[in-house]
Amino acid sequence: MTNQKSETRPEPERGILNLKFSGMAHGGEGLARDESGRVIFVPYAIAGEIARVEIVEARRGFARGRIVELLEASPARVEPRCPHFPPSPNGAGTRRSPYESNASPSPGGAGTRRSPYESNASPSPGGAGTRRSPYESNASPLPVTEPALSVSKGHPSLFCGGCQWQHIAYDAQLEFKTQIVREQFARLAKFPDAPVLPIIPARNQWFYRNNMQFVVNEHGRLCLQAHDSHLRVPIDECFVMHPALGEMHKTLELDPESFNGVTLRTGENTGDRFIILESDDPETPEIETDEPASIAFSSGDVTAPILGKERLTERVGARTFEISPDAFFQINTAMAEELVRLVGEFLAPCATDVLLDAYGGVGLFGLTFAPRVARVIEIEENPNALGDAQANAADLNNVEFHQGRVEQVLPKLDGKLDLAVVDPPRAGLDRFALDALAAKQPRTLVYVSCDPATLARDAARLIQHGYALERVQPVDMFPQTFHVECVAAFRRARFSGD
Repeated sequence: MTNQKSETRPEPERGILNLKFSGMAHGGEGLARDESGRVIFVPYAIAGEIARVEIVEARRGFARGRIVELLEASPARVEPRCPHFPPSPNGAGTRRSPYESNASPSPGGAGTRRSPYESNASPSPGGAGTRRSPYESNASPLPVTEPALSVSKGHPSLFCGGCQWQHIAYDAQLEFKTQIVREQFARLAKFPDAPVLPIIPARNQWFYRNNMQFVVNEHGRLCLQAHDSHLRVPIDECFVMHPALGEMHKTLELDPESFNGVTLRTGENTGDRFIILESDDPETPEIETDEPASIAFSSGDVTAPILGKERLTERVGARTFEISPDAFFQINTAMAEELVRLVGEFLAPCATDVLLDAYGGVGLFGLTFAPRVARVIEIEENPNALGDAQANAADLNNVEFHQGRVEQVLPKLDGKLDLAVVDPPRAGLDRFALDALAAKQPRTLVYVSCDPATLARDAARLIQHGYALERVQPVDMFPQTFHVECVAAFRRARFSGD
């Protein structure tokens, strides 16, 4: 093994460092330090590995690099399943990882297997196995803004940036995600002993996404963005989107002069399918399709159904939800059921309670628990999502709805709140929304978060407002990526003045 001194000795003529990676960063990169202590982030590196790294971007206090050569691979490194994911450097990861004791190997080797919905798709030009890896030591240095390149028969092709961790065995992904949540609380909330539980694994490691957004290139191909870039990668197959979306993706043909994007959605438990076509031209197009799916058209801020149903339906637990084409819904239906279970367990509602559902969307949490409480108050900014929630509450008589931003609506509400569930966007709670929520003093607050950094920040603020953090339960909603969902429970501390 290379000793510590040589692990960080630069080769000035090429800007190459030998680095040992000490952990995984919140953005999914491997994290290392050079001899000066500067942090270096490197995509597709894994904690514990040693690699030769080229610095491609240097900033004050940190740098970004790319692997030129992998000197010592992690036992958690596996061969990526998807041909649009960068192949492992130096052929590392072609063996089965000890973490993957019960995983089925890819038939024919990773990258050569066919998707269950790609029955007649052509393989990537030249075959996945002939592509040059961006890690190869004689590859040309890349511009800072460009993603890693591969070469197939001399033609460059870009790698998709949708997944970041397909090269990491799933059990190791789970360990890293739990560590990342704990590190965010230690660093941002100054809470090194935060009660972060081990992550709950996904029910499905592959084919779980019920919603996929694509851009359309000049050839009418459906594309995803390349890693760290706005460049477009034509997608032949995707191993994280639900098979129903894969079937639509395979058959969909678009005129690039008419459309610049498309969103595919499905109700996993209902079989519903929805296609949302996007264009800069506000004129509604004429559509012909044999696809058994409803179709909506989106231009600017307006999205309107033009064929089939007005809303997608999905069932979570005992309730069925109607979802407008532009309304948010959890992209992993199976794990949305797990979120609902956790929120109910953490709230522990009583029949006399008043429950606030802030950022309530189509009513996933508030309407599910309405039969168990006296009253539910939902606040939602998106008028279409709020209309969905009202339609979804047709069988309930104890739910009231308020359209607007939480920080504007909540301070105007009269009366007490016993319980609150919040599911804010990635940016977390607005500071004024958090202050207004704390002022209402619900005895229990359950926070559903898709970003552990903003959750940790907001946890520190809630603790300052007199709340105690009881537990944080990470949930793997997004296998093969660094993203992690968390459900956190806060209890109002009892002071003598309360």
